[in-house]
Amino acid sequence: MAAHYVTAQENMVELGQALGREEGAEVAAEHEARVREDARVDAREVTTATMVRQRVEAALGPLERLVTVCEKATAFPRELQRLLRDFEAALKGTNEASPDVPEALVAMVAKAEQLWEANARLAQEHLLETLQDINFYFTGDLTSPSDCEVAKRCRRATEDIPRLLQPPECPQSIPNVSPVSVELQELSPALLQPPVAVVATLDDLLATLPRRDMMLLRSAESLHWSLADFTRGLWATLYRIDGTWWQQNVSSDDDDPPISLSQALDAYKSTPGTPRNRVTTVVSKWQGSVATLLDSWVQLAGAATELSNTCREVATEAADRVATATARAMELQHKAACGRRGPRW
Repeated sequence: MAAHYVTAQENMVELGQALGREEGAEVAAEHEARVREDARVDAREVTTATMVRQRVEAALGPLERLVTVCEKATAFPRELQRLLRDFEAALKGTNEASPDVPEALVAMVAKAEQLWEANARLAQEHLLETLQDINFYFTGDLTSPSDCEVAKRCRRATEDIPRLLQPPECPQSIPNVSPVSVELQELSPALLQPPVAVVATLDDLLATLPRRDMMLLRSAESLHWSLADFTRGLWATLYRIDGTWWQQNVSSDDDDPPISLSQALDAYKSTPGTPRNRVTTVVSKWQGSVATLLDSWVQLAGAATELSNTCREVATEAADRVATATARAMELQHKAACGRRGPRW
């Protein structure tokens, strides 16, 4: 660049000598104007790259929270897995010829189904719709609700969790036994809160990051599409706790209408000679659904960790871009100044 600049200055001197003082000054002024415009372009790039660096660095905090809340969301399927394991073990002690099903087994099934139903209603009534609202980051839909509206929706979802955990007034599929209502009242709201926190944290993250058209960095493109993949994965995970999806996957036979675990247990309890494997088949299929849900949350936590790594790469690249553009702008400003003080013809 220095050699190029020296050559340009020599050419200007020769041109000035050939054209005379007035024409040479005009050529020098045009050259200085071009150099100054290039310096302004670099200065604008410094400003943009600085903003990108600051915002992606600020996004590292929400990304760390995103990893944490995704990991906490695995508590719900893990609790269901524990209940199903305990139920399956206790079921083996019953007599098929004349089953005397302990009330504790009935209460265990009721608790598991109530947990699943509460989480499904949370997704249906709050989270899926709220997640749809924050999709404007990827679609550029200017009619989408503001970040503030998404935060309000998440707060309402959290406030609604105690209601969702209330035992049904007239449970249709759960046998009428006294321990059930007592057991259902002990459900922990903490099991349902992490999915709401995931949606709220994702919204905070997208509000922190600069727009895609402002990033101007190679790694930023990767960050954008990774965020889009994470959001699609979150949507699929929330859909997996939808009650309809579960009912279609938990049945004793593909040709039979879907039945709940409590219905299978009630039939086993009330009809002597009913094979126990009808209940265990439903348990096995439910365990598969719960395992799928757990795996989804684990994968989301891993994806959030990868997002953090990508975000750090963007911050590093932005810092390098700032340093390069700053040095280039200063050099161009110096060239413009030298050109203004250049040789007199």
